[in-house]
Amino acid sequence: MATAERRRRREHEQPLVELREKHAAHGLLRAELRGGGIDEPEYLRRRDRVYQAVTPRDLWKATGGRAGSRRRSDWWAIRKSIALQLAIIVFAALAMLLILWGTIVYLHPSAA
Repeated sequence: MATAERRRRREHEQPLVELREKHAAHGLLRAELRGGGIDEPEYLRRRDRVYQAVTPRDLWKATGGRAGSRRRSDWWAIRKSIALQLAIIVFAALAMLLILWGTIVYLHPSAA
C-alpha cells in the first residue's frame, strides 16, 4: 500500500530540468545561430532563459520549442482546482434550489 502511495506522489511531482538537458538545449541554440535561424540578440536572450529554466515547459518556452516539453508539469494541480471550483458551483446551485423550494412551500403550503 505504501509503494502505491509513493508512486502516485511521484507521478504528481513536477519534474525538474537537469544541467545536461540545459547544455543540450544550449547546443541546439548555438546550432540554430550558426545556421542563421536566429540572430545574436535573440540567441543571447534565449540562452539566458535556457539556464534559468526549472521545468521542462520553461525549457521548451526558452528554446522556442526546440527542447523540453510542451506539457505543463502542474496540470494535475490545475485540474484539481478546476474540479473543486465546479463542485462549489454545483453545491451553491443545489443550495439555492433547496432555499427556493423551501420558500415555495412556506408561501404556498397547499402546493406541497
